[in-house]
Amino acid sequence: MANPWLVHLKSVRKANPNLSMKQCMKAAKKTYTKIGGPKASKKSRKVRKSRKVIKSRKVRKSKKSRKSRKSRKH
Repeated sequence: MANPWLVHLKSVRKANPNLSMKQCMKAAKKTYTKIGGPKASKKSRKVRKSRKVIKSRKVRKSKKSRKSRKSRKH
């Protein structure tokens, strides 16, 4: 199944061989109509968590624990 816009653009280019691609796109824009309605929505949507909720749930380690771990390796 081809893209409907490209099919329409191709037919406009055939009808107007003397026009450039840019001019054909402008002409095709005036005559193009979308086919079909809006896409069907999905019944189950995932709820996106806000950044604040995600950040508050992260466990942050203190700088002291990082330094003490580094000193043990040496």
